[in-house]
Amino acid sequence: LLTTHLNFLLQSATHSQLGLAILPIDVKLVTKPEDLYQWSISTAGKAVLFNKQLSKHSTGAYIYLCNGVGVHFKAVLGKGAADYDPEMRLVTSIAAFDAPEKSIEHPSSDTIAEEWREKFNAEVATREALEIEMIEIKGENAELLTEMEALHEENEH
Repeated sequence: LLTTHLNFLLQSATHSQLGLAILPIDVKLVTKPEDLYQWSISTAGKAVLFNKQLSKHSTGAYIYLCNGVGVHFKAVLGKGAADYDPEMRLVTSIAAFDAPEKSIEHPSSDTIAEEWREKFNAEVATREALEIEMIEIKGENAELLTEMEALHEENEH
């Protein structure tokens, strides 16, 4: 879920900032000079996050990256964009199969990104609450084990 959410946010950033049509699954943090886009990082010390693949990051890094899209870093054109033909851009399944839907007003990528950000933050809060509950349960289990051992020793004597 985290990777999917972050891929969508990064894809949304490349599309809204540069007009590039890149599928979320094709978005990457580690870019090469010949790629269509690069990441311009405005927050000192955070460039290290762009030296690892998305799948290799911790939850904290995902949170930073999700909240930092367009704020702490943004997409800029790479050398590969010189050969980019907008006529050859990827066609999403919605455009391909629901052509009449083009007349309907679609939310902006910023609105969609904000909705995903809110869903992500809610998921993180739920996960943190469950982790706290799990720690409490582990503590209770440890106490019960201690009591069981004490009772077992009492019964042996």
